[in-house]
Amino acid sequence: MKNTNIPKVIDEEKTIDALQRGYSIARYGDGEFQLIFAGGVEYIIQTLRGNKPQVFGNGGLWFSWRLKKILISDLDKLLIGIPNIFFQDAVSKWKSSYFYEHKQDIVNVLNPSKIYYSAFFTRYNRRSRQCDTHWNRLKAIWQGKSICIVGPSINILENEIFHGASQIDFISCPSSNAWGYGLRYHTLLKKCQSNYSDIILLMVGPVATLLAYDLCKQGRQCIDIGQLARIYIKYLKINK
Repeated sequence: MKNTNIPKVIDEEKTIDALQRGYSIARYGDGEFQLIFAGGVEYIIQTLRGNKPQVFGNGGLWFSWRLKKILISDLDKLLIGIPNIFFQDAVSKWKSSYFYEHKQDIVNVLNPSKIYYSAFFTRYNRRSRQCDTHWNRLKAIWQGKSICIVGPSINILENEIFHGASQIDFISCPSSNAWGYGLRYHTLLKKCQSNYSDIILLMVGPVATLLAYDLCKQGRQCIDIGQLARIYIKYLKINK
């Protein structure tokens, strides 16, 4: 059934406010929505054709189903982040042509009564004093707290955006196919569960959505930061 409602999406700054108060967030971008729509048989067909609709690995029915369920879930302390772009009509204003081309498909799988938060809280990289404030408010989330970064390269620990943390741990994950037919995912989940940092920061593609949900359900603060560290480096370069 077609959903004609425009989803309510809380802006980037209020999303950061909630994260500072201890909320977790699972973010949906084009990768996650593509896995939702290309799950199961369609995913296999496209992969066999050589199209490979996702490089994040081995989607299938179970991964697709979980992404759909989390998207409409109401777990306490977990924010669901989606692109804050649904009020825009001009294709030039959209962050990605994928969102413009699949706008109605995305709206149809959302919970029309749910309040969503902005998945783009990680992507503020314009030149302005307001931009400086934005990054400082992001750093304040983990200022003085212990964090565990889950990602493919330990070099990320050198990124100064994390330097305000009192302690930084690192859990390595594959640079692609962190799902691994579910086997790699459960191994990664157990590693996160055995780490007792105040905040877990995720850089593991669509698998981060599942981790954020499963860890938040166990009372952990877990933030899917996506490409935040890379975008911060870009911000520093253009503002020297």
